Amino acid sequence: MRCKSHVFTGVKEREIQWFKVKNVCAAGNIVDRITVCWKSIIKPIPLSDTVKKILRNYIRYRQANKPEIDPDSPLFPAYFGRNAKGTLAADLEEFSLKISQLRRIGAGNHYWTLIRNGINQGTAQKETMTQFRISEDGALEGRPRPIYEAPKKSVIREKERKERKEKEKDERAEEQGPPEIKVRINEASKRNAKKREKVIKEGSPLPSAWSFDGRIEKVGNDYIDMRSMGRETRKTFIIEETTQNFETKQVISLGDLKKGMEVRVRYEFKNLEMVAKWIKVL
Repeated sequence: MRCKSHVFTGVKEREIQWFKVKNVCAAGNIVDRITVCWKSIIKPIPLSDTVKKILRNYIRYRQANKPEIDPDSPLFPAYFGRNAKGTLAADLEEFSLKISQLRRIGAGNHYWTLIRNGINQGTAQKETMTQFRISEDGALEGRPRPIYEAPKKSVIREKERKERKEKEKDERAEEQGPPEIKVRINEASKRNAKKREKVIKEGSPLPSAWSFDGRIEKVGNDYIDMRSMGRETRKTFIIEETTQNFETKQVISLGDLKKGMEVRVRYEFKNLEMVAKWIKVL
């Protein structure tokens, strides 16, 4: 919780160990701005709704066993006082973090959040400097380096372009619904298609990627259900007015097909369904 409040508000390292309950909570409510650290007046720290919620939950946690909290008690007891700095640093080492990094990370995250919410770069930078109490020259606690690195305009534009592209992609997918299933014939089948057709016309059809040998399991109004000879594969074929009996070359009748017959079906795909072109009784 302490790390969260530090990152979201821009609390300085030396302030953490001197905060008291009364500095953040007055009359049972979380203050809008922290203006005092222990007894010292500080540059105001604005508290957003997010930080207020974090602090409110923390105070409730502290009140779990004692409903009344002394306003003069430390806000973070484990990290209070002159000798608590080492304890805080040791705890942060578990997360491979240093105290000095947290404020820099928080400022960068705050800046990028404003950019994603449509705030222009100049305004976002000013708001971040106000929130994290950064001087106009960008110095942090007397050091010349800035607390965060403002991204270049080209980086911002590229990030916005990617986000816009992803959003448009999602909108298109929602409008179009699930993608249609497309049946693809491999190149080898295409090259040999004419050869197979020639064999079929000559009266010696051979099993292929477009032929199926099996036993009829069910005869419907306009279809037949079949299982392969090894009973490992089951397929349903649509029977149309153009489906022929291979032996007679005439349109086949469903009345000629019975359950238990072993047949070979030559088929093609139409509207994602397997449609029988001809049927031969084996």
